[in-house]
Amino acid sequence: MRHEKDDIIELGGDLQVAIKYENLLAKIASSIYIESASQTSTCAWCVYFEDIEQDYGLEPGFIDDDVADDIETALYGFFGEFIASIEIVGEKEADTEREVNRYFDITLYTNFCPGILEEDCSVEYSL
Repeated sequence: MRHEKDDIIELGGDLQVAIKYENLLAKIASSIYIESASQTSTCAWCVYFEDIEQDYGLEPGFIDDDVADDIETALYGFFGEFIASIEIVGEKEADTEREVNRYFDITLYTNFCPGILEEDCSVEYSL
């Protein structure tokens, strides 16, 4: 579903709060980048739509194609200099052809992955 930046999105969970769509995108993009940069040991990381929806109290299926594109745009907008690529991936169920296990496959440049030092072109090695 296409959302406008000023749309108010209600978040579930214990707090029962709402947030502007553009602010939600910023929060999701930030958390995806932080998780990807801090957890990867290979420059690549996958973040599942279902996990994002659970973390933010969003209804299952909230992240459709339009929202996924908006999140990707926000990631490139805020962190574009650090990101080599983003791929939106989904697997099809054999019976229904419905996409399941949808996720963002993020690849970051080595310089922006704090845990990677080995074979890092930004680090000088002496033997």
